[in-house]
Amino acid sequence: MKLSKEQIKYIDDYLIEGGIEFWDIRLELIDHFASKLEKQDQVNLTRNLLIREFGTSASLGKILEIKRKIINKKYKKLFNQEILNFFKPVKNILILTLLFFVYYQLFKKLDAKLFLKLSMGIALIPPVISVIFQISNWIKGNISIYLATALFYFMFSFLIYNAIAQLMINDSFFDIPQQTQSIITLLSLPLYLVCMYCGFKVYYKTYKEYSRIYKELQSI
Repeated sequence: MKLSKEQIKYIDDYLIEGGIEFWDIRLELIDHFASKLEKQDQVNLTRNLLIREFGTSASLGKILEIKRKIINKKYKKLFNQEILNFFKPVKNILILTLLFFVYYQLFKKLDAKLFLKLSMGIALIPPVISVIFQISNWIKGNISIYLATALFYFMFSFLIYNAIAQLMINDSFFDIPQQTQSIITLLSLPLYLVCMYCGFKVYYKTYKEYSRIYKELQSI
């Protein structure tokens, strides 16, 4: 039996009610359920049938948690692989070396306070880009667990970098001179930007793929 649009919406509404806010998880669950129903000539689609298949909100919560762990493991591997791939081409090493040289010249010519402000401004560019994408997805209603996980790995490097920056500038933890802060920033910012770049590549690939799927679903 092939499901009608009304039946698919009925199942989708049940999953939303059960706390599955991510459309791609709901799609996977519906596809799996539909493949079972295709083997039957006729099915009376009722709430009791959906409860037997998916369980209640508690059961759906467990399903979502399992999916989170699987997807997180996948994107952790993709993120780490992207970083390794970045350092393979000689071109990337040369570009990174050139940019570091320019950054080092700024370090030498600017006073510590101005250098730190400039570095923080550079460090904030990737998070601003991520916020723009996030707002765009929110407006479209494209709440995807794959996009959310990819976004986490895009922002992961910033969270670590920001934590280090807060420890440096907060005198209640350490009293680090600005010159020393500048040296730490000089060494850490390039690595941070490489990780953010790799995180963005993983995120953007996911963004294109799942935005395409979401758009196709909306046109059905």
